[in-house]
Amino acid sequence: MRFNSRAAALVAIAAAAIGCTTRVPKAFNRVVILIDGSLSYRARQGEAVDRAGRLLESMSQQKVHRWEKDTERIVLIALDAVPGVIWEGSLRELKGMEPAAWATRFRARADYARCTDVTSAFRLAAENLEGDARFVKKYLFAFSDMRHEPPTGGVAVCHAALSGPSAEFPWEAFRDVSASVFWMPPDQLLIWKRATQAQRLEKSFRLFSDSESGAAEILPPPRAQATQTGEERLENQGKIWSAVWLVALLVVGGFVLLVAGSVLAGRLRAARPRPATPWRPLPITVNRRQTGTAIPPRFDRPPLPTRRATRA
Repeated sequence: MRFNSRAAALVAIAAAAIGCTTRVPKAFNRVVILIDGSLSYRARQGEAVDRAGRLLESMSQQKVHRWEKDTERIVLIALDAVPGVIWEGSLRELKGMEPAAWATRFRARADYARCTDVTSAFRLAAENLEGDARFVKKYLFAFSDMRHEPPTGGVAVCHAALSGPSAEFPWEAFRDVSASVFWMPPDQLLIWKRATQAQRLEKSFRLFSDSESGAAEILPPPRAQATQTGEERLENQGKIWSAVWLVALLVVGGFVLLVAGSVLAGRLRAARPRPATPWRPLPITVNRRQTGTAIPPRFDRPPLPTRRATRA
């Protein structure tokens, strides 16, 4: 029993050593949804809000275990004169949110509807998509015509509309982001498509025109999985083999020590002197016929006197 408990302890220590050497951070998703609230996009806002709502609903259907945290991080951004976050939370919080809560807040931003600061909105999105791309999977869903009309001195006075991206557009922040833009006017889409090609981001930026967006299937992001480079994979394999050798050494060494300890304990018990048996007096028996006369133990009783026969 003692041997089994010690062996189990050695195995537990070895397993902990393997876990420490091969631990990989848990992967999770970051999702940003941009919804254009400007006057130039008003004709498509109803469809955009509806499709964004269905996307959020499909995401909320994903099963989340009680022990899971930060499996998804979702941020909703209103794209207008002063882009801002109208809701953010985890997938678990999304499940408990009223479907109309974020839409009501989005429609309440009518004061900022005259201008559209696309560059600031995408910068805000990039801030909410930060993280190591090996463990953080990043997704952007934009419902916008992508007309850049930033405000001047006030939110109601805009600069001249810029069809394509501005010179300050944060392209570098979207190198590891899967971006999709819906309900773009065809001419506007062509300008942005050429811009993404110039930045070599045409594969990560998917653009959909007005006619394509209605038929496009907007699927929720899949569950995130960590990715490793070839060098990282080889390094982890080396750590695993090192841990395996450590387990073998611990088990074999522990077994040898336990056997040696058992043999030594047995020899010590054999060499230990045995205590002498204490002297105890033998019990004294009493003759029942002659009460009061003690008969020594282990001696035969004296013969009883016999009478000789007499003649009459």
